[in-house]
Amino acid sequence: MGSTVTVGRVGRPHGVRGALRCTYETDFPERLRQRESFLLCDPRTGEVQLVTLSELKLLPRHFLIRFQEISSPEEARRFIGWWLEIDARRVPDDTEEGEFYYFQLSGLTVVEEGSGRVIGRVVDVNQGKAHEILTIETPDGEELLIPFVADAVAEVSVDDGRLILRSRE
Repeated sequence: MGSTVTVGRVGRPHGVRGALRCTYETDFPERLRQRESFLLCDPRTGEVQLVTLSELKLLPRHFLIRFQEISSPEEARRFIGWWLEIDARRVPDDTEEGEFYYFQLSGLTVVEEGSGRVIGRVVDVNQGKAHEILTIETPDGEELLIPFVADAVAEVSVDDGRLILRSRE
C-alpha cells in the first residue's frame, strides 16, 4: 500500500444502518464528497479495509458517513478508533507556491539553518494542542519532537525535499 492521508477518525456508530460518526482530520471536508472509496485503518494492528461510500453528511464538528460494506451498528462498532484515510496520490494538487499539505512533509530532509547540518528526516506530523508537532528521526535513530511554528521552522521546500530548522544558538 502506498502513502495515505488521514481525513477522519472514527467515533461511535450513529443510527440503525451502520453510519459512523467521525471527527475531521482535514481542512477540506467538502472534498470528501468527491470520493467513492476510503480506507479504514486500525492504528493498533495495521489492519486496512477498503470501503465504498454510500452516504455522507457534513456537520460543523463532525461528519456522518455510511459505507456499503457496513450495515448495522454492531458492525460499525468494530471500527471505533480507526482512521479514515484516502490514497495520497488522489489528493488534488491545488496548492499555491509555498503551500503544502502536512502529509507532504513526511520524508523531507531536515537541515539546520546556516550550517546546513543534516539533523534527520521528518517521519510524522501530529496535531498538538496549540500547533502541529514534527517527529524527526536523526541519523542515529533517535526521535526529536519539534513544534511546527515559525520560531522553530525557517523554511519548507517540498520540491527540494528539505525542511530548514532555525538554529538554536
